Amino acid sequence: MNRIVTTSEALSDRERAVAERFAAGMTYREIGEALFIAPSTVRTHLAAIYEKLGVRSKVALAMHINA
Repeated sequence: MNRIVTTSEALSDRERAVAERFAAGMTYREIGEALFIAPSTVRTHLAAIYEKLGVRSKVALAMHINA
């Protein structure tokens, strides 16, 4: 049986924080500064987020986060 996975189930707390900020239009650098992580770590989190949620664009991510 296939089940729809919600954002809160699919993402860790840190991934959710990164996704919400990215969907709000913050840059990698701004997200990194806000969360005290490197921009490269933001990129790593976003790659995992895109994979887990099955999205391919910032717009699709924003729609998923704000749904």
